[in-house]
Amino acid sequence: MKSILLAAAIPALTAALPASTSSKEAEVIWDASATADVSTGSSFRDELSRGNFPTTVSLLNGGRHSCGAAMINANTALTAAHCVEMGGTFTFGGVRSGVPQVIIHGGYDSRTSDNDFAILKLSTPIAQSENIAYALLPPAGSDPAPNTPATVAGWGATRTNGQATEDLMAVQVPTVYPDTCARVLAPELFSQNMICAGYPEGGRDACQGDSGGPLYDDFTGEVIGVVSWGLNGCAAPQSPGVYARVGRAIGFIQRWS
Repeated sequence: MKSILLAAAIPALTAALPASTSSKEAEVIWDASATADVSTGSSFRDELSRGNFPTTVSLLNGGRHSCGAAMINANTALTAAHCVEMGGTFTFGGVRSGVPQVIIHGGYDSRTSDNDFAILKLSTPIAQSENIAYALLPPAGSDPAPNTPATVAGWGATRTNGQATEDLMAVQVPTVYPDTCARVLAPELFSQNMICAGYPEGGRDACQGDSGGPLYDDFTGEVIGVVSWGLNGCAAPQSPGVYARVGRAIGFIQRWS
């Protein structure tokens, strides 16, 4: 049986990020031709107490973590379409609720991961509490400015091809210029329904098992992205993580919330 585990509040910004670079500087720093070995032996995320992210939930498959999600309201959670496109039965672990209905975004493209959104409808309402909260959403059509400090949280692996963690982890990554992201990744796959976040040198990233989890704007606390895809493993140089852009899916989310 698949299930979802409630975790925990959007933290305040706790560390300064590199100063914003100009568009010209970003074009130099993000070099699509650069190559480097990817380390698979070191953690690139930080362990958090569950009290830090009460909107974050864990999607379980056969009792094991498979994806992340974000609580939208008492009856609704947001995740990635690629996490649920094969169907299944979902429940919540910790605070438990069945998920009798899964709605995948009508524009989802499994080849390119465009519009990688899905809504989970809960059979038992989950009330807000000290450890449970509902996510803040950005305005419709909004697009985070490049170099916006953001945080992604989840139970995914802490190294490429690693195993899911038992503890909620998080990492702070800045958003990337869309043109730069398309150029260093795959222009034919990147769309306006996506945003990127990461460092040119790599080292900090989401990873396997974090898919579907939320990317938070550290200034507003809003969920601006859903972990979607990436290239060259986790935290590789010149390979920012790609997130479904929540501002482009507000209508879909509100329709099914």
